Amino acid sequence: MTESIACVFCNGVLSDRIEVLRWARQADLLIGADAGAGHLRSLGLCPHAIIGDMDSIGEDPWQGDATIERVVYPVRKDRSDTELAIEWAIAHGADHVWLFGANGGRFDHVLGHCALLLRYPGRVAVWEAGFWVQALGAGQKTEIRTRAGSVISVFPMSNRPRISLHGMEYNLSEQTLDYATHGLSNSVQQEDATIEVHEGVVLACVEGQMV
Repeated sequence: MTESIACVFCNGVLSDRIEVLRWARQADLLIGADAGAGHLRSLGLCPHAIIGDMDSIGEDPWQGDATIERVVYPVRKDRSDTELAIEWAIAHGADHVWLFGANGGRFDHVLGHCALLLRYPGRVAVWEAGFWVQALGAGQKTEIRTRAGSVISVFPMSNRPRISLHGMEYNLSEQTLDYATHGLSNSVQQEDATIEVHEGVVLACVEGQMV
């Protein structure tokens, strides 16, 4: 069975619009998180939903289009527009959620998006400047499909996670990441490269594509 993909557009910078459009065209659901909906319009795409407190979107580009669901929240709330958009996507059947425009120049927002990855390991990923970033938890294994020589870094997000890396320049077999930068700046060497987490949680940053 084919898994369902949702793309959530945040109100940050799209670093490669052509590449973003290529990914977005693979999605089953397109969602604008508040003013992130403007990115969809600029790419010539129409969202299935616009989610958020609508404090930054300005005039609705699709005003009068009843096919687009608009879910409006109060400005004073406990979750970000992006988190609400992810929840909406999952509630509407998305198996995976891809975030675009997640880097808007504020470091607290970047950390907030990393926290969202950790909340949904293996399910939510951020694309930024040619890199996919995703959290992986115990029992999860993911295949890396990218060109040989592509950079991959794996960072521990829990105390001494244990992982295996296959098809890399530096392979690991059920290795404990004892240091914060133990998994920094590895590279993919084979088409069937994989990351497997046996214990704990890691954050994987892959140049190219992570499946």
